[in-house]
Amino acid sequence: MDSFNLVSVKKVVVTIFFGVLVAGAAYLINIYLQQTISFNNSEYSDFIAPFVEEILKSLPLFYLLKRNKIGFSLDASIIGFSIGAGFSLVENIYYSFIITNSNVLIWIIRGFGTAIMHGGNTAIVFAIFYFLREYKKSYLLSYLLALIVPILIHSLFNQFLLNPIVSTLLVLILIPLVLIVIFELNSIKIRKWIETEFDSDIALLKMINSGNFSETNIGRYIISIKEKLSKEQVFDMIVFIRLYLELSIKAKANLMMKENGLEPIKDEEIVNKLKEFQFLRKSIGKTAFMLLSPIFKIKGKDIWKLNLLDS
Repeated sequence: MDSFNLVSVKKVVVTIFFGVLVAGAAYLINIYLQQTISFNNSEYSDFIAPFVEEILKSLPLFYLLKRNKIGFSLDASIIGFSIGAGFSLVENIYYSFIITNSNVLIWIIRGFGTAIMHGGNTAIVFAIFYFLREYKKSYLLSYLLALIVPILIHSLFNQFLLNPIVSTLLVLILIPLVLIVIFELNSIKIRKWIETEFDSDIALLKMINSGNFSETNIGRYIISIKEKLSKEQVFDMIVFIRLYLELSIKAKANLMMKENGLEPIKDEEIVNKLKEFQFLRKSIGKTAFMLLSPIFKIKGKDIWKLNLLDS
């Protein structure tokens, strides 16, 4: 878990359950493909199963990304590891029935090694995905490239090219080290993001509250396009921007308090403000929202931070 508490314990439990469901789906797909493709069990395990399982494990994360429930590779990695943990839980229970050997060493390799590999791989997919997206790679291309490393790790682990004990030790040491690096780099990134946007949000909100909105770049821009909009739309846009800034400042303040070990102050009005925000977003209309986007962009990460207030 991270110092910002980006992912709640409830969400971790839910995503572990997602991993359990994914393991069931993977079992059915693997059985079907083994019956239709001319590979023996060893070849299928080494070269086909890694593709099937890594792709399936990543799908719940992409669903959460589309719903703006994930903002950084930090929370994506935690959720990804949880999905992998649920997956490996089912897989290890399955193998406990079909493997009769009671050698403890086999179960250390089979249990710990595979569990960390599955969890770590799903976490790594989204760390790479976010890294590529920062360089403006396309969504699909970023996803496909991000899958390459985990599939290779999975395939090499299954092939036991090295001594099984050595392979397990490498997994147990290297994957946690990679995750530590991801956590540290993302913690720095989140702090920088909060610091740079927090002050600008407060300054803009002060300008709106003081009646000097027309002196801001956003205010001047809205005045320049008001002929294309109704008076109601212009008013709703200003209220929308003000409400967004209030919620944005609140979300970032909560993150800073959590990082410092403090419990955020409960605001009973947050739920109503979030509902009003969603209502205004719809009432403004797509055309007005597009006109606003060149100077006041609200991307997936911006919606994600508002979702934190409702979690």
